[in-house]
Amino acid sequence: MSSVIQESRISRFSARSSSSMAELFERNIGGTGKNKSKRKYCKKAPDTMLSRTNAVVCKVHYVRQEVESNMMGYFVRDSTLTMDILTLPFDWRVTRTHLHFASLRTHLIHKYPQTLIPQLPRYDYAKVLSKEQLAKRAAYYERFLTCVMRSMTLRSCELVVDFLREKNLQFFEGKVLATKEETVPHAIDELNTLVGEVDIESAVQSKLFCDGLPDMIQAQKEIATLVSQKLKRIQARSKEQAEDFFAITAELQRLQQIVKDKELSHPLSQLYGQLSDLMRRQGDFASWSAEVLNTELSGWFKYVREQSGSLKEAMHLREEAIKKYDRELESLNRQKENLLRNYGPEHWGVSADLEKEIASLKTDTQRAYSYMLPYETREVEKLLHEAEFFTNQMCREIKRVYAQDYELLRSTTLTLGEMMQRFVYQVDKGWRGLTQYYTNLNEQRRQEDEKSLLAQANYIIEEGDEGASIMGKEDMLEQLKQEEEEQQQHVLIDIDKIDEKDGKSQKQKNRLTMVGQGELGERLLEKELLA
Repeated sequence: MSSVIQESRISRFSARSSSSMAELFERNIGGTGKNKSKRKYCKKAPDTMLSRTNAVVCKVHYVRQEVESNMMGYFVRDSTLTMDILTLPFDWRVTRTHLHFASLRTHLIHKYPQTLIPQLPRYDYAKVLSKEQLAKRAAYYERFLTCVMRSMTLRSCELVVDFLREKNLQFFEGKVLATKEETVPHAIDELNTLVGEVDIESAVQSKLFCDGLPDMIQAQKEIATLVSQKLKRIQARSKEQAEDFFAITAELQRLQQIVKDKELSHPLSQLYGQLSDLMRRQGDFASWSAEVLNTELSGWFKYVREQSGSLKEAMHLREEAIKKYDRELESLNRQKENLLRNYGPEHWGVSADLEKEIASLKTDTQRAYSYMLPYETREVEKLLHEAEFFTNQMCREIKRVYAQDYELLRSTTLTLGEMMQRFVYQVDKGWRGLTQYYTNLNEQRRQEDEKSLLAQANYIIEEGDEGASIMGKEDMLEQLKQEEEEQQQHVLIDIDKIDEKDGKSQKQKNRLTMVGQGELGERLLEKELLA
């Protein structure tokens, strides 16, 4: 079953790994036209082989767990999770471990704090993983790389290129160590962006969006957790349902064999066999469909649940920037208030040329504050720009990630739909075959009835009837049908003329006994009861 799921998942991410909508959010810094906001120059992200290529697909396969110390097959002291990665269209083939993935994510968080970095699956080094769990791990790591490839900013990172291209593990690990010595951006003008500019004025919509983000994150996490739990329960119950179907299958097969051995009725034995096959198909459908739903959708909602961690990281970054700005602004205002009360303009940190001009501003607090401590004021303004930038950037990044999630979920849904259609086809095939078989069987019975009438006509001809010797067989067949219909109609006319007082005559009773089953028999029975 897992092989079917893996085969259906192949080539799902062969479309463009760079979403045009997601890229639009990354490049749309500051708006356009009348809505164009304030900008500030920063570093421009360099071009790499990945950023210059539109379609980059990463496939993770052959995930294995190397256990270094295993006790009784259950308790593990240490283990390593290793996997192979294929990158197209470059045909790069490398081997990486979970630690390599963790190092890459840590580097991306430090170098690109303005970008949402996807989460990695949790790994317990003291747990032995089954084949099914290893297959799920391959899908999780592949989704991580897919999300990275859909960000043009992250594709400009040199370590990402080395992660996918460098085959020599020692050389790659040396580059990872070298990145730890790199300086991380401490101000927004040190950030790396696609256009080399940052937006330092937040929009009202961005502030409102960020203010309601904590509730959205919590609700998303709760929903994803609940859906995952329900999917697991559905699969567990489907196994019980499938076992009941299989038990019915076995009993029907046993009943079929009994009827067959006793030579009671071959058609009945055959029908029991067909019902047994249908119950087996229903059991397979109950088991397979629930397993596919749990495998595909549960994995997706686990990704959604863990995505809340990335959203909380971005939210924490914005909150820290706002707190830092508020703290420094409050400290600066206290300093200015102290200078205004106790010291003259010569202590305000202004040039000597301005001291005489601002000497008369002791009574105008706001204008006096605007001249005081110009260097410290500019530093606080930088903190304000940083808070405004992260407000806008978090709103923009979340929209980019959700546009990316739509494409990923659409691909997952298509895979799920294709597999469900296969299962539904197998069940429909069984029931359709049953109905067609017995529909054809009824047609055969009608043809046999016509053959019996034709045989009767032949018998009359062979007996030497004068009318039959003149007419052909087909005419005789038609005459027999007409005589039978007239006889049935004559019986109905006679019954309508029954005298309610006298009751039925012996002649009418004899005719009633000649009537067969069917609609005619029911009508005769009703009239008899009324009489």
